[in-house]
Amino acid sequence: MRAGTSMGGARPKATVEDEDALWLAKFPHRDDRWNNPRVEHAMLTLARECGISCAESRMTTIGDKDVILIKRFDRNKAEKGYHRSRMVSALTLLDADDTPDTVDKRQKWSYLLLADEIRRAASGSQSKDLPELFRRVCFNALISNTDDHPRNHAILAKDQAWSLSPA
Repeated sequence: MRAGTSMGGARPKATVEDEDALWLAKFPHRDDRWNNPRVEHAMLTLARECGISCAESRMTTIGDKDVILIKRFDRNKAEKGYHRSRMVSALTLLDADDTPDTVDKRQKWSYLLLADEIRRAASGSQSKDLPELFRRVCFNALISNTDDHPRNHAILAKDQAWSLSPA
Protein backbone atom coordinates (compact mmCIF):
# COMPACT_ATOMS: atom_id res chain seq x y z
CA MET A 1 0.00 0.00 0.00
CA ARG A 2 2.97 2.35 0.41
CA ALA A 3 4.39 1.99 -3.08
CA GLY A 4 1.49 3.39 -5.12
CA THR A 5 1.67 3.30 -8.90
CA SER A 6 2.41 5.52 -11.85
CA MET A 7 -1.30 5.83 -12.77
CA GLY A 8 -1.19 9.56 -12.12
CA GLY A 9 -3.04 11.68 -9.63
CA ALA A 10 -2.28 12.57 -6.05
CA ARG A 11 -3.57 9.37 -4.46
CA PRO A 12 -1.88 5.95 -4.48
CA LYS A 13 -3.84 3.50 -6.65
CA ALA A 14 -3.71 0.22 -8.52
CA THR A 15 -5.86 -1.77 -10.95
CA VAL A 16 -7.24 -5.01 -9.53
CA GLU A 17 -9.45 -7.76 -10.96
CA ASP A 18 -12.52 -8.99 -9.08
CA GLU A 19 -15.75 -10.68 -10.19
CA ASP A 20 -14.72 -10.66 -13.87
CA ALA A 21 -14.19 -6.90 -13.86
CA LEU A 22 -11.32 -4.46 -13.45
CA TRP A 23 -11.47 -2.03 -10.55
CA LEU A 24 -9.36 0.99 -9.66
CA ALA A 25 -8.29 0.62 -6.01
CA LYS A 26 -7.61 3.98 -4.37
CA PHE A 27 -5.69 3.74 -1.13
CA PRO A 28 -5.41 6.14 1.80
CA HIS A 29 -2.37 8.36 1.99
CA ARG A 30 -0.39 8.51 5.22
CA ASP A 31 -0.87 12.30 5.43
CA ASP A 32 -4.69 12.16 5.12
CA ARG A 33 -6.53 14.21 7.73
CA TRP A 34 -9.70 12.14 7.25
CA ASN A 35 -10.77 8.88 5.65
CA ASN A 36 -10.56 9.98 1.99
CA PRO A 37 -11.64 6.61 0.52
CA ARG A 38 -14.86 6.65 2.58
CA VAL A 39 -15.52 10.31 1.73
CA GLU A 40 -15.02 9.65 -2.01
CA HIS A 41 -17.34 6.64 -1.85
CA ALA A 42 -19.96 8.73 -0.01
CA MET A 43 -19.72 11.50 -2.64
CA LEU A 44 -20.12 9.00 -5.50
CA THR A 45 -23.12 7.47 -3.72
CA LEU A 46 -24.64 10.92 -3.16
CA ALA A 47 -24.01 11.90 -6.81
CA ARG A 48 -25.78 8.72 -7.95
CA GLU A 49 -28.72 9.57 -5.67
CA CYS A 50 -28.82 13.01 -7.35
CA GLY A 51 -29.21 11.39 -10.77
CA ILE A 52 -25.61 11.75 -11.92
CA SER A 53 -24.14 8.91 -13.98
CA CYS A 54 -21.29 7.52 -11.85
CA ALA A 55 -18.90 4.63 -11.96
CA GLU A 56 -19.84 1.79 -9.63
CA SER A 57 -17.92 1.93 -6.35
CA ARG A 58 -17.62 -0.05 -3.15
CA MET A 59 -15.52 -0.09 -0.01
CA THR A 60 -13.16 -2.80 1.16
CA THR A 61 -10.56 -3.09 3.91
CA ILE A 62 -6.95 -4.11 3.42
CA GLY A 63 -5.14 -4.67 6.69
CA ASP A 64 -6.64 -1.98 8.86
CA LYS A 65 -7.08 0.57 6.02
CA ASP A 66 -10.20 1.45 4.04
CA VAL A 67 -9.82 1.27 0.25
CA ILE A 68 -12.35 2.44 -2.34
CA LEU A 69 -12.81 0.25 -5.42
CA ILE A 70 -14.13 2.01 -8.52
CA LYS A 71 -15.22 -0.19 -11.41
CA ARG A 72 -13.40 0.59 -14.66
CA PHE A 73 -16.10 1.79 -17.07
CA ASP A 74 -13.59 1.86 -19.94
CA ARG A 75 -12.85 -1.90 -19.82
CA ASN A 76 -15.23 -4.79 -20.58
CA LYS A 77 -14.52 -8.47 -20.01
CA ALA A 78 -13.83 -10.26 -23.29
CA GLU A 79 -13.05 -13.87 -24.19
CA LYS A 80 -9.32 -13.26 -23.77
CA GLY A 81 -8.75 -10.46 -21.29
CA TYR A 82 -10.47 -7.08 -21.47
CA HIS A 83 -11.70 -4.89 -24.31
CA ARG A 84 -10.60 -1.28 -23.94
CA SER A 85 -13.08 1.42 -24.94
CA ARG A 86 -11.87 4.58 -26.60
CA MET A 87 -11.67 7.50 -24.19
CA VAL A 88 -10.49 11.11 -24.49
CA SER A 89 -10.01 13.32 -21.45
CA ALA A 90 -11.37 16.86 -21.30
CA LEU A 91 -7.75 17.98 -21.01
CA THR A 92 -7.12 16.60 -24.51
CA LEU A 93 -10.46 17.77 -25.91
CA LEU A 94 -9.73 21.32 -24.81
CA ASP A 95 -6.06 21.22 -25.89
CA ALA A 96 -5.40 22.38 -22.35
CA ASP A 97 -2.64 21.65 -19.88
CA ASP A 98 -2.49 21.40 -16.12
CA THR A 99 1.15 22.19 -15.46
CA PRO A 100 2.06 25.51 -13.82
CA ASP A 101 4.46 26.59 -16.57
CA THR A 102 1.78 26.62 -19.28
CA VAL A 103 -0.58 29.32 -18.00
CA ASP A 104 -1.98 30.11 -21.46
CA LYS A 105 -3.15 26.49 -21.92
CA ARG A 106 -4.55 26.33 -18.37
CA GLN A 107 -6.84 29.24 -19.26
CA LYS A 108 -8.53 27.02 -21.85
CA TRP A 109 -10.27 25.01 -19.11
CA SER A 110 -13.90 25.90 -18.47
CA TYR A 111 -17.17 24.01 -18.40
CA LEU A 112 -18.49 26.25 -21.21
CA LEU A 113 -15.60 25.28 -23.48
CA LEU A 114 -16.06 21.64 -22.49
CA ALA A 115 -19.76 21.83 -23.38
CA ASP A 116 -18.80 23.19 -26.83
CA GLU A 117 -16.37 20.30 -27.35
CA ILE A 118 -18.98 17.75 -26.26
CA ARG A 119 -21.41 19.30 -28.79
CA ARG A 120 -18.75 18.85 -31.47
CA ALA A 121 -17.46 15.38 -30.59
CA ALA A 122 -20.52 13.64 -29.14
CA SER A 123 -23.10 15.00 -31.54
CA GLY A 124 -25.57 12.15 -31.12
CA SER A 125 -25.69 12.28 -27.32
CA GLN A 126 -25.92 16.02 -26.62
CA SER A 127 -29.49 15.78 -25.35
CA LYS A 128 -28.32 13.72 -22.36
CA ASP A 129 -24.67 14.79 -22.04
CA LEU A 130 -25.10 18.54 -21.64
CA PRO A 131 -27.74 18.34 -18.87
CA GLU A 132 -25.53 15.67 -17.22
CA LEU A 133 -22.53 18.00 -17.38
CA PHE A 134 -24.62 20.79 -15.82
CA ARG A 135 -25.67 18.47 -12.95
CA ARG A 136 -22.00 17.71 -12.34
CA VAL A 137 -21.10 21.42 -12.29
CA CYS A 138 -23.78 22.06 -9.68
CA PHE A 139 -22.91 18.97 -7.63
CA ASN A 140 -19.18 19.79 -7.59
CA ALA A 141 -19.95 23.32 -6.41
CA LEU A 142 -22.35 22.10 -3.70
CA ILE A 143 -19.88 19.59 -2.24
CA SER A 144 -16.90 21.99 -2.61
CA ASN A 145 -15.03 19.52 -4.81
CA THR A 146 -11.39 20.62 -4.78
CA ASP A 147 -10.36 17.94 -7.33
CA ASP A 148 -12.40 19.20 -10.28
CA HIS A 149 -10.08 19.50 -13.27
CA PRO A 150 -10.02 18.43 -16.95
CA ARG A 151 -8.33 15.09 -16.27
CA ASN A 152 -11.41 14.08 -14.24
CA HIS A 153 -13.82 14.50 -17.16
CA ALA A 154 -13.85 12.53 -20.42
CA ILE A 155 -15.84 11.32 -23.38
CA LEU A 156 -16.07 7.60 -24.05
CA ALA A 157 -16.91 5.47 -27.09
CA LYS A 158 -17.90 1.87 -26.43
CA ASP A 159 -19.09 1.56 -30.03
CA GLN A 160 -19.17 4.24 -32.73
CA ALA A 161 -20.79 7.04 -30.73
CA TRP A 162 -19.02 9.29 -28.24
CA SER A 163 -20.68 10.35 -24.99
CA LEU A 164 -19.77 11.81 -21.63
CA SER A 165 -18.12 9.14 -19.45
CA PRO A 166 -19.51 8.31 -16.01
CA ALA A 167 -18.29 10.56 -13.18
